[in-house]
Amino acid sequence: RRIELSESERALLDRRLVRIIESLQQGRHPMVTVEYFEADSRKEGGAYRQCSGEVKKIDLFERTIVFMGKGGRSGRVTIPMDDVMDIRSE
Repeated sequence: RRIELSESERALLDRRLVRIIESLQQGRHPMVTVEYFEADSRKEGGAYRQCSGEVKKIDLFERTIVFMGKGGRSGRVTIPMDDVMDIRSE
C-alpha cells in the first residue's frame, strides 16, 4: 500500500530536489539513492523500490528523475517525482 507523505516530509523532499537541480546546473551529476513506489500493473497495490546512481537530469515538465546510463547516456531508469518517498545523497 502506498504511504502518503506529510507536508513536512514533502517539503524536505522538495529541498533535496532543489539541491540536485543546483548541482546539475553547475555541471555535476550527483550520486543519489531514491526510494519510490511502483504500482502493480495487474492488481491494486505495488511495491517500494530503490534506485541508486548518478542523476542525468530532473525533468520539471515531465516531473521525472532520469538516471545516467552506462557511458553517460540516459539510462532506462526514469522515476516519476510524484512516486518518490525519499532521496539520499551519497
